[in-house]
Amino acid sequence: MHLAKSFVFYTFLCVILGGCDYSGNFSSPSEQENNNTSIIYPSNSNVINNLPVVEDSIPNTCLSYTSNPKKIEYIKITIPESRRWAKNLLKAFIDPSKITNPKYRKRFNSLISFRHGNNICKFKASVRLSGDLKDHISMKNQNFLYTSKSPSIPIVSSLDVKMKTGNINGIIRYKLLLPESRNGDNEILTVSLFNQLGILTPRTRYVTVDINGTVVKMLLQEKFVKEFAEHNLLRESALLKTHEDLMWNLRSKSSQNFSSLIFPSIINRNWLKKNDLNKSISVQALNILSDASNRSADNVHTYQNFFNLQALANNNGTEEFAFYNMLSIITDSTHGLINHNERFYYDAFEDKLRPIYYDGDSNLLNRFNSLDPADSLSMIKRSKTWILNNAKHYNIEDYKKKIKNIDSYKLSLTAVNSGLNFSEIDADRLKIYLLKNLDYVEINLKEYSDNTNPEFTQKKDVNLQRFANNGLFNFQSFYGNPLGEYFLCEINTALLCNTYSPDSKKLVKLMTTGAKVNNLPTFYLNENKSSQVRKINLNQRTLVIEENFIMRIYGAPDVNVDKNERTINVYLKSAKDQVIINNSDLVNWEINVVALKNKSISPPNIRYNSELQTGALVIQDSRLKNVSFSFKGGMLEDSINIVRSSGDIKQIFIQDSYQDALDIDFSTISIANVRVLNAGNDCVDLSSGEYKIYNLNSKYCSDKSVSLGENSSLQIESMTTQAADAALVVKDSSKATVNNANIFNVKKCIQIYRKKQEYGGSLVNFPLVQCGNYPIHVQLNSELRSNDSKN
Repeated sequence: MHLAKSFVFYTFLCVILGGCDYSGNFSSPSEQENNNTSIIYPSNSNVINNLPVVEDSIPNTCLSYTSNPKKIEYIKITIPESRRWAKNLLKAFIDPSKITNPKYRKRFNSLISFRHGNNICKFKASVRLSGDLKDHISMKNQNFLYTSKSPSIPIVSSLDVKMKTGNINGIIRYKLLLPESRNGDNEILTVSLFNQLGILTPRTRYVTVDINGTVVKMLLQEKFVKEFAEHNLLRESALLKTHEDLMWNLRSKSSQNFSSLIFPSIINRNWLKKNDLNKSISVQALNILSDASNRSADNVHTYQNFFNLQALANNNGTEEFAFYNMLSIITDSTHGLINHNERFYYDAFEDKLRPIYYDGDSNLLNRFNSLDPADSLSMIKRSKTWILNNAKHYNIEDYKKKIKNIDSYKLSLTAVNSGLNFSEIDADRLKIYLLKNLDYVEINLKEYSDNTNPEFTQKKDVNLQRFANNGLFNFQSFYGNPLGEYFLCEINTALLCNTYSPDSKKLVKLMTTGAKVNNLPTFYLNENKSSQVRKINLNQRTLVIEENFIMRIYGAPDVNVDKNERTINVYLKSAKDQVIINNSDLVNWEINVVALKNKSISPPNIRYNSELQTGALVIQDSRLKNVSFSFKGGMLEDSINIVRSSGDIKQIFIQDSYQDALDIDFSTISIANVRVLNAGNDCVDLSSGEYKIYNLNSKYCSDKSVSLGENSSLQIESMTTQAADAALVVKDSSKATVNNANIFNVKKCIQIYRKKQEYGGSLVNFPLVQCGNYPIHVQLNSELRSNDSKN
């Protein structure tokens, strides 16, 4: 592992004698915090006692862990090529087309900076114009605050920002939107509400932006990339939208709608191109969206502008889509339900798409403030088509319960932190308003016929033939199947497809933006029903242990359940054997797993499978109470992996792990006792959560005894580590407190650093006297404090 540039390397000899300050001198009691925690590194220099820094691949963050602002409210964007930028912006503004020509979306290098206290942080970035329509380019209006210097033109636009270094509160790629392009306060409230109700949402808030001297109020909204998924407690998977360039191009030349000319595409290109497995996962996701699109095609002129919910859920439960659909209706955010506006996350475990709120063009706050029942009734009636086609999927009583259970304080706090003045009383009133809207929906449902979401049987390829024969455009389609086979199809001849073997670069383009093949524009479109069927793992079965305790079993492991003793014994005989406990309540259970050992010397290049699972025993989205686990052997990346779960664990014992012994992500977990013996990588790996361990004992950890990262917190009452590369590693905006420690035979005692761009420095409280002569590495602007008085 590379340690960071401006990483410091220091062996703490003097801590044994009472603690050192930054210069290496002894600390006086008056310099100590609360008389029991002395700050070892004030983090303001690259060298300690003239010892050299150690190179690393990512620099330290601009601010220390404790001084990093929770919310950056003012950012400055300097575009050096200001004249060229202004010229491009003016051309886009005066272009007669109602749609912004893609030629104006060229990227410009820029410098992004913000001030915090006496510190000014500066980062490299690139920016471009953003938005399809001209509402994303504006003359001076109410959102212009002032100009720090005379701008070359009084015009500003929405921006697409890609930070090359640094981040803005954990976000690297984001849009800076003119508020009027998203209805301003309405967008803030809608995102806050949807987030509180469990819908996937991008972080969105107001920020003041200085763009080459013009200061304007804008909406900062994160893009759909890895940081979005992880902030929503998800592993990165395929993120999808529809490719709509052909539709917009034809709309700019004609009065017709062309809504059927949209094609499934992957948003997160960097994830897609990492490996062949990601491409295979993406093919399955694209085929689901293809099927949903095909089922919506009646003919070119009556094409439905919304997707089939059953198809989006891949026949695997429409509850989330139906709720999202209804929530969009009662908040007047249905613009986000139009097919080419929708965004999706592919749930590889459940093999279905999940909705993401995006561009609802909401009028929620405006209608809520109007207090006019006729206005609400009119809004509901305008949504008749959506309601009619999805009536069988709705559960109005369940939606009412969800809205009644909204925490008004949390909703208000979320909105206020995003820049909207919205009180707890306002939140209570909003709940009443939404419940009344649901009543209006119920009234209208009774008036409508019992429509059962009809299937549209005419094929899109037939419709596209009609366009092609009229000479409006010419293109071909491309698709893949789960076997890794790809096909190129002629639009003019239905189902005339030939096998096709694109190279990796071409394949990524075809799955994202489309590409030319044989000089013809080519887009993803799967008309082959046989390759759209639900992914089925024939070597999988479900075991119901209790009413709310279900196991999904892969391969052919032996599983023995004793309900009287509340014990489960599992024997995993191959790397294909796996047990996943999903959305369950585990109370007073003891689960013991024995697995064959993996004799491979080198770990695999890809640590997850086609369902994005990494563990041999996986517990996800579950509640734990007084449970115990033991695991011996193992052939997968993680012996035990706990994901998005909460509760308390009595004991965990793991021995002879192939790679990580215990891996916990996105969880809130308390563990009484953890004992790990012999791990091929980390003994304990914790990320993106809140954790407490009362007693930890680890021995023979090939890498780290404890690894903590990705904005996590950890408290360990007592830890004993023997034989590890590092006893404790804390990184990426995380905080760890260890009250008692015994450290033996390690190469490094503590490492604190920044590994990923979207995070900052970290903080560790540790009984430093226990490090003895073992080295300690602390990157600049991470912090290490001694709490030796507790030992």
